[in-house]
Amino acid sequence: MKHKNIIFGVIFVLTLLLFIPITLSEDTTKGDLLSGFITSSYKSEGGFTDNPDETLPNIRSTYQAIKTLSNLGKLNLINKNAIAIWINESQNSDGGFPNYENGTSDMISTLYAVESLKILGYIPKNNISEWIDQCYNDNLGFSMTPNSSSSILSTYSALKALDLLNVSIDLYNSSDWLVTLQNNESSENYGAFSSDGASYQLISTLYALKTLNLTNDINRINRTAVISWIISCQNTNKNDPKNYGSYKSNPLSGDFSVINCYSAVNSLRILNVSQINLISITNDWILACQNLNTGGFSTSKDGKSSSIASSYYGVSALKFIDGLSFVNSIVSTGIPFNFSILWILLIIIGIAVIAYIYIKKKYY
Repeated sequence: MKHKNIIFGVIFVLTLLLFIPITLSEDTTKGDLLSGFITSSYKSEGGFTDNPDETLPNIRSTYQAIKTLSNLGKLNLINKNAIAIWINESQNSDGGFPNYENGTSDMISTLYAVESLKILGYIPKNNISEWIDQCYNDNLGFSMTPNSSSSILSTYSALKALDLLNVSIDLYNSSDWLVTLQNNESSENYGAFSSDGASYQLISTLYALKTLNLTNDINRINRTAVISWIISCQNTNKNDPKNYGSYKSNPLSGDFSVINCYSAVNSLRILNVSQINLISITNDWILACQNLNTGGFSTSKDGKSSSIASSYYGVSALKFIDGLSFVNSIVSTGIPFNFSILWILLIIIGIAVIAYIYIKKKYY
């Protein structure tokens, strides 16, 4: 009788094991995974960090999180009022915004604060433009902070922020400085843009184009040269499947990344290039940068870590090339079912039962 009870007990346990795969996995969408990663990076102070493990919220990550959720149609997942209050309270007395609360005001953070408030439907305060004007230099460019050198990124940030604040940007004439930054000498960087004439990268070229597009001066540059340079940054080698279709920061580097793909496709969009080379391959490469374990995007394909920044650049790039349909793709999460594990468990239990019966018969 006891032996029968043992056998029935074993059968009962094995039956329960059959249901383990059902309880360890579930279906969701890639879009829900991503929005979950973003919302898990929200902090009680009212802002976002670059990943859930960081503790101090910052303006740049907050903008990138808000913009990405907006692109995904998921702004309903966040407390807009709490975030807007935190952003406004982060503003310094000089009128600018720091990246981290109580830090030094800088131009990028100031733009991101203004853009974030606009997306959330709130009105920025009134003394921001005065601080921006303090960063305007004699060469017609803007600096990241007052009394420092002009750069392409800070010039775009300044003019874009002023434009969002409904301040006329025509009188600044920054385009006159920007067009001089294009490389017109025959070299591997012919057509690209650089603030210092030495470091030519896709991201700086993008922001030069964004600025000139903002001021309606995009036709003042060598369009053919810059398009050719951008195309030369793409990996067209089929024998390199890890990076095939992706972009690096310049033709001589090897830093294939999401931000470079974002810079390339956005630049080509501004330049009205109708057919982007290997666009479907680039789309697939960016999609492969999403880490399904965390939900966020990594810097590169099959990357282990995820960040709000990489997620922002990845989703923005996909939006430019009509690739946002990925958000509806169904994926299974949790521990995958493995039959070998079940068989191992069955064998272990079987051996234990046989050993128990044998010992029981022999010694008792």
